[in-house]
Amino acid sequence: MFKRILLAYDLNLQIDVFIYELEKLTSMDKTKITLFHVISQKELEQSVRYKGIHLEVLIENKKKNLNTLVSILEKSGFECDLKIGRGDIIKEIIKESNNDTYDLIILGNKKANSEIKNILGSVTHKISKISTLPILIIKEK
Repeated sequence: MFKRILLAYDLNLQIDVFIYELEKLTSMDKTKITLFHVISQKELEQSVRYKGIHLEVLIENKKKNLNTLVSILEKSGFECDLKIGRGDIIKEIIKESNNDTYDLIILGNKKANSEIKNILGSVTHKISKISTLPILIIKEK
């Protein structure tokens, strides 16, 4: 079983699907999950330009949203912490996965064109090619 899991989470994905898969993969009392979200440069620029929200406020807003998910994971029996990165999504996820002792990376598959079947989204595809850790890709409903 996996003891340390990096859950790279995009706020648009459904957490219940992740919890279902986590319960199947783990013995919950011994598994630590790091919920990791990356604020991309594009997202930051749009936040500042169109909403007037700068990095510090954006991080606090993300933490509020993500802490709700941390609570859901903890209520489901997982030990969970939250980390937020900033920059290139792929580089940040790979850097985080290399900086700690993770056993598994879990990614959602959010592809730009849902009409195309059997193709990974670009971020998921690139991380799966670069990472030395096993990766579980969860299909978006």
